[in-house]
Amino acid sequence: MLLTSLALLGCQQESTFRKTNEVETVIEFAGSIEGRVCDPSGYEWIEGALVYANLMKDSGEFYDVLTTFTDADGRWVLEDLPQGYNLAIQIQHEGVLIEQHTIDVVDDTPIKLAEPDCFDPQEVSIAVVTGDYDTFDTALEQLGIFTYDLVDGQEGNELETFLSDLQSMQQYDLIYFNGGCLEAGILYDAEDPHNTAPDTIIANLQAYVESGGNVYASDWAYDVVEQAWPDKIDFLGVDHVPDDAQLGSSQAIQASIANAAMADFIDDDDGKMLVTYDLPVWPPIETAVHTVSVHLLGNVEYRDNGIDQHLASSPLLVSFNGGGGKVVFSTFRLAANLNEDMLTMMKYLLFEL
Repeated sequence: MLLTSLALLGCQQESTFRKTNEVETVIEFAGSIEGRVCDPSGYEWIEGALVYANLMKDSGEFYDVLTTFTDADGRWVLEDLPQGYNLAIQIQHEGVLIEQHTIDVVDDTPIKLAEPDCFDPQEVSIAVVTGDYDTFDTALEQLGIFTYDLVDGQEGNELETFLSDLQSMQQYDLIYFNGGCLEAGILYDAEDPHNTAPDTIIANLQAYVESGGNVYASDWAYDVVEQAWPDKIDFLGVDHVPDDAQLGSSQAIQASIANAAMADFIDDDDGKMLVTYDLPVWPPIETAVHTVSVHLLGNVEYRDNGIDQHLASSPLLVSFNGGGGKVVFSTFRLAANLNEDMLTMMKYLLFEL
């Protein structure tokens, strides 16, 4: 059945295998061709894609088909190619034709197609700063990413030492700050929280992103963004006062996906995503400057001085460029939101970084 289907498919398109002269000759089979297949989204290598070429005689009569499937890394090899023929390679995934290559097989020299640009999460170097209230490492593992380094952000001086060494930071493509990591004495003055953050660490965060590094912070780790890039996002409360924005109430929000490209990537028909805030307090955003991209919006509730308040169209997930790199902040913690849509969103954000 497969052979018949492939033959019929080949008949519906231009001839996929054509001799370069009109004289019927004895076909010699040798050589090979190899390539690699990326998902059209550009995010991941495709496993199990069908790679084939219909073989036709000079008379136009179909007589065979070369087939193979991509492996776990998206790689494929077709062998025993007919020499002296123009060969069209078709690649299908889930019944959809996603690639087509026309190749002149001159002799038995192996042919290697240029590898397409494709995001490979295993090649991204990630440092995860641990915290009490989020688990980015768990989310990474659910995405199949197991290569990351943990930085102890909960006790001792490991986090301060790490952020004080710009070269150590620059070994990573992405530094993720889990909510609930240490902040006093690191992101702001331990003796007087109203003072600005230690100059070296703030300068290193800014220089890291400026040089192409990426920072992702969630929930209570908002002080990383507030202290290092104070002019980008206006959180509730008094600016530069640590934890002053943590006024949001526990709630579940049907967030609107404000980024059209993200909505297409998630393939969400109604443009909505459920976002859960399960902690008693979290840091809502009032506004963001025009250079900040807003990915999710929602109507939120918070409590200030014992009075319930409402904030319409509050940015829930944002990002902005900081030179060569990017800063991403989510007001929610990923640990409470690891559903299929959220994991797909994370794929999109990692791809964009």
